[in-house]
Amino acid sequence: MGLILHKTKSLCPICLKRIDASYESKGDEVWFRKECKEHGFYEVLFWKGVENFQEKRNLHAPQPPKKPMMDANQGCPYDCGLCKNHKQATCCVLFEVTSACDLGCPICFASAKEDENPISMEKIKSWYEMLMERGGPFNIQLSGGEPTTRDDLDEIIRMGKRMGFTFFQLNTNGIRIGTDREYLRRLKAAGLNTVFLQYDSPHSQAVVKLRGRDVIKEKEGAIRNCKEVGLSVVLVPTLMRDCNEEHIGEVLDFAVTNMPTVKGVHFQPMSYFGRYEEEPDARAHISLPELLNRIQEQTGGKAKAEDFSFGRAEHPLCSINADYIIKNDVWEVVRKADQSCCCSSDVAREAVANKWSIEEDVKKELGKSFDLDALDQFLEERQNHTLAISAMAFQDVWTVDLERLERCYINIVSEEGKLVPFCAYNLTAQNGTSLYRGKETPCKALKSITGGPIRIGGLELTDRGAQICGIKEGMRILDIGCGSGESVEFLRKSYGALAEGIDTAVEMIVSGKKRTPDLPIEVGSLESILVKEKKYDVIFMECTLSHMEDTKEVLKSVNALLKEKGKLVLTDVYSRINSPIQDQIKSAGFCIQEFEDHTALLRDLTIKLILKYGSLEEFAAKECKECKKCSLCEFMKVEKPGYYLLVAEKEGV
Repeated sequence: MGLILHKTKSLCPICLKRIDASYESKGDEVWFRKECKEHGFYEVLFWKGVENFQEKRNLHAPQPPKKPMMDANQGCPYDCGLCKNHKQATCCVLFEVTSACDLGCPICFASAKEDENPISMEKIKSWYEMLMERGGPFNIQLSGGEPTTRDDLDEIIRMGKRMGFTFFQLNTNGIRIGTDREYLRRLKAAGLNTVFLQYDSPHSQAVVKLRGRDVIKEKEGAIRNCKEVGLSVVLVPTLMRDCNEEHIGEVLDFAVTNMPTVKGVHFQPMSYFGRYEEEPDARAHISLPELLNRIQEQTGGKAKAEDFSFGRAEHPLCSINADYIIKNDVWEVVRKADQSCCCSSDVAREAVANKWSIEEDVKKELGKSFDLDALDQFLEERQNHTLAISAMAFQDVWTVDLERLERCYINIVSEEGKLVPFCAYNLTAQNGTSLYRGKETPCKALKSITGGPIRIGGLELTDRGAQICGIKEGMRILDIGCGSGESVEFLRKSYGALAEGIDTAVEMIVSGKKRTPDLPIEVGSLESILVKEKKYDVIFMECTLSHMEDTKEVLKSVNALLKEKGKLVLTDVYSRINSPIQDQIKSAGFCIQEFEDHTALLRDLTIKLILKYGSLEEFAAKECKECKKCSLCEFMKVEKPGYYLLVAEKEGV
């Protein structure tokens, strides 16, 4: 590899730990390279044109958020909210008003579901209130899932209008608005400004690959209905390697044919998160320079690469944009006054709103200070002959650059009412584990009953196990499968133990670190602990062993981690008819000191769940569908289930 062009920080695609990264040259290519000490080396082709890369990555002076919500405890990207170290104020905010969807795209970054309870109006109101407190109003993007699965979407817009928000964009697949014109009229009457319409290609084969079925007719119907009711449309193609990258020119031709209803095309090169869980090829990402070259080639030079500006409010490597006046098949680029200077998030917010709004909306704002005759001529040109072309290179776990992430000005409101940069919120590890999406309160149903730990008995059995072991101050404790670290925190505070924890679930560790930033818990496995060659006085495995595949080998590894006469504390679900657990413990080199049946705790919890949900089946259907990280997900499968506490002492193997 050639010269290091720039050093930065990124994340490991496996464990989501922050690691060193760099942009390095190879001929005229720029590669993004990083290495995790535990999981290895990764690289992807990021850019074509070393000189161009060096020029474009020059950073503008940022406009920090006016009122950040979070302290910067762990550093980017673990403190999103926004944190005090975030460098760019918010421009656009996505409201994911539902996770339901009527399409089910194979590449969905939101992993939308067929049916899901929508976000309540009360919670949405609290989001609006929070945004005003944090420097609003901002531009609002109504998203999901598919937001048009909600019949009350017009009421969400009206509520926002009453609370001072002026610009509303609908992110949609177009299926409902393509067939239900009256629904679209209601949205327009409520104050909807523009429609961001998913439109990948005019070719069925590509659409089916990206969306699961051919929905081209629905897209065309959506454009016709938007024209009828007076709403502008921006086409939003997701570009995927070896799928629709050769259709860029045809999409632009389609946009021109449907002007002035279609006001722009916003390309989004494929990012590998959400449902996409395979490691992409190192050359799979379509870079912005490559996209510019394809635009130039496929438009026959009508749109040229040099016409485009790079991001001026967000990080310059994140986006491109150009505006064209198109008459009689002649494309004339609209030159910006100064493409090198920074533009603030506030200016960007107003520019986006004006660009995508219909003529009468803009006239109300600009007519206050412009000569009306000149304004009418300007608006006629803008309304009927201007096409905006832009693109956003969203980051995934393979390309995430924390320097870029800190300058993100497109945010999502999390379920907890915090602002999280779009790319951080959607970021997923290679196995699909999310950093933020849906992970704010893991296993919240069980947490609400136990007071914290996602297991039967909560900290009561942790305390009982500690008493049996005679834990004293300074003893070294390991909690395998520590979840969000409640037991680790309890053992440190109540016993003065040097307790630490590991868990393979990234979202659990992130949740615990948010609660207690300096808590010694980390993403890891038994193998990652074994290589450190540490020895422990006591190892806790609470509701962990039953989830592991090779129990015999796991117990042998645990034995190897313990000091001489070290103790093992297990709590878990078991069958009171034919459980092999005690024999497995003995064969792994342990002497059982205590075995207690705590099925009464299981019974008490079951009663509470039935009273709250009506039945265990209803609980499982509502709360366990996506979780599957606690003993509650297992005990319903066990014949005559029980719950035990076991303490054993190491004898040797």
